Amino acid sequence: MLRKIKDIFFSIEDPAEERHRWVKSKLDSLKEGSKLLDAGCGTQGYRKFCNHLEYKAQDFGQYDGQGNGEGLQDGDKWFYGKLDYKGNIWEIDEKDETFDAIMCTEVLEHIPYPNETFKEFSRLLKKGGVLIVTAPYACLPHMEPYFHYSGFSEGYYKHICAENNLEIEVIDQNNNVFGFLFQELKRGYSYVESKWLKVPYLFMFAVSAPLLKLLMKQTKKQTPLHIGFMVVAKKI
Repeated sequence: MLRKIKDIFFSIEDPAEERHRWVKSKLDSLKEGSKLLDAGCGTQGYRKFCNHLEYKAQDFGQYDGQGNGEGLQDGDKWFYGKLDYKGNIWEIDEKDETFDAIMCTEVLEHIPYPNETFKEFSRLLKKGGVLIVTAPYACLPHMEPYFHYSGFSEGYYKHICAENNLEIEVIDQNNNVFGFLFQELKRGYSYVESKWLKVPYLFMFAVSAPLLKLLMKQTKKQTPLHIGFMVVAKKI
């Protein structure tokens, strides 16, 4: 019974799916044959949307899915795939103005030097090249021990892009306050240790989820608390 309820619980679409659709749409809009760097590519989840592009993967390649903290992702299923560049994201071994586009999704919070990383992206982008970035606005620790920041604000993107010759063209919010609550309520299941409390927790979520879903759609997008920012910037 618990397993069936749990399966239903985890089958409900996470608000983060909005981010996946957004990234796919930005990749689709890139000119065929463009040279794209997937910076901090992880398991290369977006590679399947890059068949029209010259895709290059970069990561430091040291996360094994185990870590030493909570909120870990994928456990022993973590697999990078072939990496074209292996090493620090803020010092990639490639010449200036190599790429037509750079994508960096949900990576900034895991980088100890995000400012230097933007500087590196600007160096690697051709003039007129496109930077696609997503990162949390507010999040809990995950993928330990490689977690450094709980999120990035709109002001941060405006400042760091202007400082690195990048002009913001799009800055969208991923969902809103009710999407954030839905996401964290769903994640909260993993912190419930008592077997006897897991069932009522799932039922509580089952009751509240439809209301949160309705509020996500009926509430204005621009709320102070949300899941994260999604940014497109062009190198001037």
